[in-house]
Amino acid sequence: MGISLTNQEGESRTYRVQGRARDAKGLPASQIKVAVFDTDLRSEQLLGEAVTDEGGNYRLEYSTSTPGRERRPRIDLRVRAYDADNS
Repeated sequence: MGISLTNQEGESRTYRVQGRARDAKGLPASQIKVAVFDTDLRSEQLLGEAVTDEGGNYRLEYSTSTPGRERRPRIDLRVRAYDADNS
């Protein structure tokens, strides 16, 4: 995960999540949906979604100004990949 931060205290921070999705054979999984969540004990919040390119690469950004993120100093990321029928 790459991170890009603003320098002014009180301003929002922007974070980048990137990676590569592969299928069961280890080949790049192209054109699949990837969703990133902040998980809690009882809930999870969607931070963003992306679609992989031909190499299986994905990249998305989210901000600390995302509703519900303002008061949480850290997050627990969960990344999910969905096939063509969203399963």
